Amino acid sequence: MALLLIALGFYGCSKIPVKEYSTTPVEMVTASWYGPGFHGKRAADRSIYDQNKLTAAHKSLPFGTRLQVWRPGGSKSVIVTITDRGPYIDGRHLDLSYAAAKQLDIIEPGTAQIYAQIVSIPGR
Repeated sequence: MALLLIALGFYGCSKIPVKEYSTTPVEMVTASWYGPGFHGKRAADRSIYDQNKLTAAHKSLPFGTRLQVWRPGGSKSVIVTITDRGPYIDGRHLDLSYAAAKQLDIIEPGTAQIYAQIVSIPGR
């Protein structure tokens, strides 16, 4: 369990109860989004970044890791795949693609507190 928390890189974040069907912790993190300036360019996993796909950037999770993310009190959730590195601004833990941020209503504020839970990690 401790290794999972270290891998997440979500230091100092509030834990909430784990969903019944899951064995991974749910973490509250600060998320931002990115899109237009990076659309069509290479992501860190060497894929071409498409701001209209449900992807995200994280500082250390393995590429291909899938996270379920949602806003507190929100009924919407999305599953994103880690394809890039970032965010590079202190205090932010996850950069969502434009499509993911739009579905979670994060476009206008630019950042938001969200819940994140690992759905799968490649090779595990």
